[in-house]
Amino acid sequence: MSDHSKDFEQIDELTGLSTFTSFRVLAQDVLDDPTIRNDIAFVYFNVENFRSYNEKYGFAAGSDCLRLIGQTIQAIFPQEICSRVATDHFCIVADRNEIEEKIKQVCEELRPFRMETHMQLHAGIYFPNPDDFECTLCMDKAKIACDSLKHQYDSMFGYYDVKLDDEYQRTRYIIEHFDAAIENGYICAWFQPLVRSFTGEISGYEALARWLDPDLGFISPADFVPVLEKYHIIRKLDLAVTQYVCNVQKKVMESGGQIMPVSINLSQQDFMGDDIVSEIDEIVLESGIPPEYINIEITESIFSIDSDRVTNIIDAFRLQGYEVWMDDFGSGYSSLNSMQKYTFDCLKLDMKFLAGFSHSRNSKIIIESVIGMTKQLGIRTIAEGVESEEEAEYLRQVGCDQIQGFLYSKPGPFDEVYNLDIPKENTGLRKYHEKIGTINLLSQDPLGKEDDATKKIKFPMALVEEHKGHLDILTHNESFTEYVSLLGFASVNEAKDMLNSDSENSISVRDYMKSALDNDRFEVCHYSRNGLRCTLQINFIANYRSRNAFLFLGLVAESE
Repeated sequence: MSDHSKDFEQIDELTGLSTFTSFRVLAQDVLDDPTIRNDIAFVYFNVENFRSYNEKYGFAAGSDCLRLIGQTIQAIFPQEICSRVATDHFCIVADRNEIEEKIKQVCEELRPFRMETHMQLHAGIYFPNPDDFECTLCMDKAKIACDSLKHQYDSMFGYYDVKLDDEYQRTRYIIEHFDAAIENGYICAWFQPLVRSFTGEISGYEALARWLDPDLGFISPADFVPVLEKYHIIRKLDLAVTQYVCNVQKKVMESGGQIMPVSINLSQQDFMGDDIVSEIDEIVLESGIPPEYINIEITESIFSIDSDRVTNIIDAFRLQGYEVWMDDFGSGYSSLNSMQKYTFDCLKLDMKFLAGFSHSRNSKIIIESVIGMTKQLGIRTIAEGVESEEEAEYLRQVGCDQIQGFLYSKPGPFDEVYNLDIPKENTGLRKYHEKIGTINLLSQDPLGKEDDATKKIKFPMALVEEHKGHLDILTHNESFTEYVSLLGFASVNEAKDMLNSDSENSISVRDYMKSALDNDRFEVCHYSRNGLRCTLQINFIANYRSRNAFLFLGLVAESE
């Protein structure tokens, strides 16, 4: 390839190679020549971790390194088009013959410079096909092959293949059609219900972005979200989802239906740009939706930016009446640290915690410790990814507030999910249920009052609701199941039936419940059952209209 035109060539002063401007002209000239285009390769070099090398050894040493790379490329590809296209990026158009061996020679020259910085020279290779007419697109594909080697320190080069081409074409489609997808409503939100653990009622929804494309069909969020993040346009998606959610809420409200709280997901980039609080608040207020019906979910990726900025944004959202939830708690190393730094209203447990929980003691210890910690901090919990009744029952017993997962519903269009055959939580009951949820059934101090009587006795515990004279056991811990068995009941339901009977013990318990309610304190009830002398501490927790919630703490003292 010694005969290609070099009439238009500008030289990079540092490396002696062609500038990027020259490269595009010269490379296009070669690509347009049908006699040689089938013999050429585009090769893109990137010096990974070059910044670390600069920081450690200084800019002068970095310049020496780049100069050597340029000289090496020129020496090994003396008759080819070679260019420095960016600070530590190089591209060449070369004969395919022995291309791998030549790339290895270039990469080997950099080894003495690696030292303690793990600096690595990677190369991506692309062979143009008959449909390629733009040299910049060929270079882009070589760059994609190069980028695919990031952090692979045992690989020097890689080819642009079918898999990478699929990703490239998908990325181009997403970028080129994103704006139209929003304008035409192809991007929308699907909803997944959150269920109150101890009532089984829907207490809210999570809104999840979906792209239903007329040409490609369903485009997975796993495909389009990373692309939008990479090209820094994810904020537009998050605002579009917020608008969609508010439109749905407004439609329900205007039709006289019951609106429910909906959580929306914000990305790291939302916290780095302009005032995201004002933008969200403007959308919500213009829709006429009270902020208490929109919850803000954030992930640990946000905590990598300035902590003061994150704190100010979280506080601003909460000041405007929005709750801020932490999503995927436990998926990263900074979870506990973030709980110390920032104020959250709710924490969503990463679904990985539930994996194999039935036979993993460690999983249960972690789940119960996290739930216990959040209750002490006054933070609610949601478990994601719940798929079985066994998981749901366990989460109820350990005091997880809400449950989300395929057990109840997959994400779906709003009308479909809103009309599920699952009762919805009454708006007025939400705060009442949240107050009940503050009780820690795993603690020996469930009320957090550090009362001496409470601390000395290890109690079986149950949350009991009285509603228009009927008693219902909302949830209980495992010790309570053993407790009622010891008292001669076949099940917790049988114990509940006794509480709703006209027996002497039932009447006594109800009298003490009334006293606890009237005096807003705990009462201690003594009774006999199954040949045992028993003590029951009854604590008033909360009430809403005709509903009153109590915490029962039981103790079997001794045989009569």
